[in-house]
Amino acid sequence: MSALLAFLLSAHAAPSDLNPPDVSACDLSPPAAAEIHLVTVSPGAAPFSFIGHSSLWLRVPERGIDHLVEFGAINSDKQEPLSALLLGDLRCWWAGGKVASRVRKYTRAERRSTAQRLLLDAETVAALESTLVGSANAGEDAPEAFHWQSNSCASRVRDLIDDAHRGALRSGTAEPAPLNPRQEVLRHLQEQWWAWLGWGFLAGRGVDRPVARWDALFAPQRLSQAVDELGLVGPACQLTDGAHAWPKPSPPRWAARLWGIGGLLAAGVLVLARRGHRRTLTALVSAWAILFGVLGALGMALAATSALDAYGSNENWWQANPATLLLPLCLGRSWGRPVVWGLLGLSTVGLLLEVTPWNQQDNLAFIGLIWPVLVAVALTRGRRPADSPPPPGGTAAVGPARGSSGT
Repeated sequence: MSALLAFLLSAHAAPSDLNPPDVSACDLSPPAAAEIHLVTVSPGAAPFSFIGHSSLWLRVPERGIDHLVEFGAINSDKQEPLSALLLGDLRCWWAGGKVASRVRKYTRAERRSTAQRLLLDAETVAALESTLVGSANAGEDAPEAFHWQSNSCASRVRDLIDDAHRGALRSGTAEPAPLNPRQEVLRHLQEQWWAWLGWGFLAGRGVDRPVARWDALFAPQRLSQAVDELGLVGPACQLTDGAHAWPKPSPPRWAARLWGIGGLLAAGVLVLARRGHRRTLTALVSAWAILFGVLGALGMALAATSALDAYGSNENWWQANPATLLLPLCLGRSWGRPVVWGLLGLSTVGLLLEVTPWNQQDNLAFIGLIWPVLVAVALTRGRRPADSPPPPGGTAAVGPARGSSGT
């Protein structure tokens, strides 16, 4: 099933680029006066780098400073990053490093990076320099809780740029964003189908609400585009080039594909049941039920324990929840009938809600992966596969049925 999902969800179209191809290379020689640049880095292969990265390039020649200062440094020896991130307890801080080492790092990772000089007067540059140096020197002694939207690498840089430009960035991005937070994240995850599947299922309906463009600047690409459109920066230059570019401007529309996958899985259940391949049928239903049962259980656990607002009330719980894990045990058992039809009933309610005006979450794609399979299991639940063991008491009787004359 994983191979099928990977093949059908692969994005083959060429991703969009942040800058036109004729962007010139950055001049790494010391500038005549202090400068600060917004540096934007494309997504990388690692899961944590899927949305890209933002930092500020501080260049003060008279003090020998030529560093990138960024928010998001962590100490993995003191916390497990993934679990801390999911629970909303990831602690991170500002850190700085020489630009030459960062350039080598991004080059090895084949990540593209561009720099845009902030158009600030000398006094404002000096004030921002002081803030950045102080934050980087404080480092781990001043940890903060990471939040994927309001306290991330890009949103912290956004706030500093807005302060330096006396609110021009916020006031210039007050209009509605082109995408809601769910769509923005999913467009960045389209090259990692397994992350798209997991985050798309776990995220609750709160991330489907429209937001102002200002709130969408947690995405580094959006921040770079906004400061350029508002004239807050000079022309972009390229720090590094690489194979990892920016994703397409819109999230993938995979609902039809996922309904197709769900239909194929449902057909497989029906065919296996009819032909009596009990073990294969059980293996297929078990893999499907474990995947979505675990996702449903994890989503409910995160909604109850995580400090993040992304995991609240979730309409995907109509489709899959901890009870889904019981589905393989229901095959061929009379007591499983209420469980199977109960799960199908919940899924059908979710399907009906999706097409009503009260729908608050876009989860039609996930319904397509789940509802057809539940229908197929419900239709085959009462059928004992042909290769099932005979009933207790030995072999099945051969001869006239009860009540016949036998002659």
